[in-house]
Amino acid sequence: MQVLGDTELRWPDYTGNAMMMTLGNLRQDPAAGLLFVDRRDGSTLQLTGTATVDWGASDERPGAERVVRFRLRRAVQTDHASPRHPQDSRWARPGSAVTVCVGAVRWSG
Repeated sequence: MQVLGDTELRWPDYTGNAMMMTLGNLRQDPAAGLLFVDRRDGSTLQLTGTATVDWGASDERPGAERVVRFRLRRAVQTDHASPRHPQDSRWARPGSAVTVCVGAVRWSG
């Protein structure tokens, strides 16, 4: 994940990330959400905004086939939101302090 400015993020995508359906849906509806979960204390950062996919771009990281750009519309931080235990190995890769989920969202008003 790369921060490009106050309201923009980008990240590379690789074959096998199981995100192709989500990324393909962004062509029809660019509304998107990101959820960052801090496994150390269960705090979350929810970001909503719009996302675009550059299908021909290959990030400077080897093997990247696409680049996703996310423009922030709203951010909500919730301290201690998740009851997950930091050592729950089913939840994220060992050694990783933050888990990120990406998905489509629907605006409500």
